[in-house]
Amino acid sequence: MKKEYILVIDSGVGGLSILAKLYKLVPANFIYFADRKNCPYGEHKKHEIFNFLDNIIKEYTSKYNIKIVVLACNTATTTSIKNLRKKYKDLTFVGTEPAIKLASDAGFDKILVLSTPATAKQNSFKKLKQTAEHSGKVIKCLKLEFFAIDIEKYFTQKSVSSWFALLKDLFFIKRKAKNFDCVVLGCTHYPLISNLIQKYVNKPLLSGSLGVSRRVFDMQKNLNTKPFVARSSVTFFSSADFSLNQKYKKIFKQILANKQNI
Repeated sequence: MKKEYILVIDSGVGGLSILAKLYKLVPANFIYFADRKNCPYGEHKKHEIFNFLDNIIKEYTSKYNIKIVVLACNTATTTSIKNLRKKYKDLTFVGTEPAIKLASDAGFDKILVLSTPATAKQNSFKKLKQTAEHSGKVIKCLKLEFFAIDIEKYFTQKSVSSWFALLKDLFFIKRKAKNFDCVVLGCTHYPLISNLIQKYVNKPLLSGSLGVSRRVFDMQKNLNTKPFVARSSVTFFSSADFSLNQKYKKIFKQILANKQNI
C-alpha cells in the first residue's frame, strides 16, 4: 500500500509549534509546508489565502498519498477551512483556533487574546468571542500586526534588528496584559516564544496546539487502514528557496529539544 502522509501547512515557522506536538503524539509520516513566500497570511485578503492553500493542497495531493491536512495557522483556518472542506471532500481537515473556549472553561474571567488582524475579523473568531462573553467573561482581542513576522524573522534571521523588534512587541503586550487573568496565544507563531512571553506578562498562557494533536490522533486512528508507522518522520518543503527547508528542519529539532525559546 502506498505510504500515507499528513500534510501540515503554515505560512512559515509558526506551524512548527503544532508539528512538534503532532510528532510526539501521532506516529505518522508528516510533510511540513512553509509558505514563506506569502508569509504572514495575516497580511493577505481572504480569497488570496484560500488560493495559496488550494494550490499547495493540489500540488501535494498529486504527489503524495495524503489523508489528513492540518492547517497549522489560525488565520488559514478561520479564512479558508470551510471552503477547503467543500472542495476536497476526500480529505480530512483539522484547523487551529484561538483557545478562547479552553480559557473560559478553565475558569478565567478576564481573557486577553493575542491574534493577527486577519484572524480577529473572521466570523468564526467573533462567534468564539461572543460565546465566552455571553457566559460572563471579559474578552479583549489584541490585534498584533507584526508580531508573527517578527517571530518569523527572529528564528530565520537571528539578527539584532529582529531581536529588538521582538522586544518592542513584548513590552507592548506586557502593558496591555496587566489587568487580565490569562493570555490566549491566538497564532501558532506565538507559542514558539511562550517562555519569553510568560516572562514579560507573568500570566497563564493558553494555546490550542495540544487539542489539535489529539484531534489528529483520533482521526488517524479512524482513517488508518494499516498499522501506524513505528516512528514519526517529517519532510520539509517551502515556497521559498531550498536553504529554508534546512533551516526549518534545524529549528524543528531545537523545538523538540525544548531549546526554541530566547
